This record gives sequence, structure tokens and C-alpha cells, in this order.
Amino acid sequence: MAPGSQTDFRPFGPLPGFHTTTAIRFGHSLSPCQNAPLTMRHGCSTSRSMTRSTATSAPRAGAPLETAMAYVFQRVLPAAVLALAACAPPAAGPAAPATQERVADDAFLDGFAGDWMMDGQVMGETARYRAHGERVLDGAWLEFHMTDANKTPPEYEARVFIGWDNEAHDYVAHWLDDFGAGGARVAATGRREENTLTIDYPYANGVFRNIWVREEAGWTLTIEAHQPDGSWRNFAHYQVRRAA
Repeated sequence: MAPGSQTDFRPFGPLPGFHTTTAIRFGHSLSPCQNAPLTMRHGCSTSRSMTRSTATSAPRAGAPLETAMAYVFQRVLPAAVLALAACAPPAAGPAAPATQERVADDAFLDGFAGDWMMDGQVMGETARYRAHGERVLDGAWLEFHMTDANKTPPEYEARVFIGWDNEAHDYVAHWLDDFGAGGARVAATGRREENTLTIDYPYANGVFRNIWVREEAGWTLTIEAHQPDGSWRNFAHYQVRRAA
């Protein structure tokens, strides 16, 4: 059956209707002998060893300049470095991974969660559906699953997926039903104004829009078809209330 034909009585429309740690280092230039580990210094000259030994205590008055400088580099400066290190703040740990803040438009979809009864009319004919809404695919989508409540087995079944695109700042929706893939070739987009969510399905034979209005007791769903003259014709209307 071609979507949008006069004999197409599907309830929701003729097609699926959603550290860097900065280290401050103080250093000085030492000879290869002085830089070597203690166990490797057996080849150093006596004069170098004597200079190092003399510098381990405060130089006496009249001591050679080399001895005084060695004392500063080997005793005074390391002590100052240790003192600064003790006072320095601890190194910053790795930064927490950035998380995308959940916006109100995404949270709005949580209102569809739970079990519902849908009562209304489709092209003048009474219709009644059971529905269940829940987050799926790691919470990225809200799935709204509808089945015919008046017939066993159900004559109609649909699954609507609605998600919020935080980059494009709009909703994306897919309406999949038992009419098959032919009517599911489009991706709908939507926008919200306070408690009203409007989703447009740009089908090849005309645009259908779903208008979801959140109320204190539940939702209303109005489905309209765009006409060639630019007007909108009512296709279906439902009261959506919590299931007992």
C-alpha cells in the first residue's frame, strides 16, 4: 500500500512518524669524576678527591675560592633545593575526562518513559494502543513502542526512536513499523518549545509532523499532514495517559 494514499489507515501516518608538572631544577657543572657514582670514583685523581673532602665542611677563613664554591654547590645549594621541594604543592594528577553536559532538551525525553495507554482517532476512526517508553542504546535514544490494544494479534505495531543531537541542537527521530522499510527512508528532525516537541517527517509524498505536548497527566499527540496549499490537515489525535 502506498504511503499517503486515501486507503492507508495506519494510525500514526502513512509512514513511520524520531600535566604537565613543571620541575624547577637547580644544578651545576661537575667534572666527570664528580658526576660518577661513588663506587666508580676509584680512578679519580687525589687532588679532586681532596677538594671534595675539604668541601664537606664549612671553609676556613682564607680558604681557596675553589673550596668555598665547592662547599656552596655541595652543601648549601642542595639543602635549599630540598627546602623548596618540601614547600612545593603536590603535582597535579591527570585531568578528569571531559564529559558532555546533559542538556534540558535531552532530559525532556525522559518524560516518555514508562507504560502508557493511547486513546484517540485516526482519520475519524477510534484507535487504542498500549505503549512503553524507555532509554536504549546506552541512553542515547528514547524508544517508544506502540501496539494495537483492541486486536489480538495486534493489527499495528511501531517503534519510535527519538534522540537529541547536542551538536546540531535538534532532535532526530525514526519511526519504524510493520509496514516495512519502504516507509522508513527518511530521518525526521524536531525542535522543542517549552513543553511542545514538534517532529517533521519529510516523506516523498508530503511532510507529516508529530506534535507532542507534555501535560500534567501525560501527553497529547497530534499528527498532521502538509497540504499542497501550505495548510495542515489533521490526520490523528491521541490522549496519552499512564497505564493503570
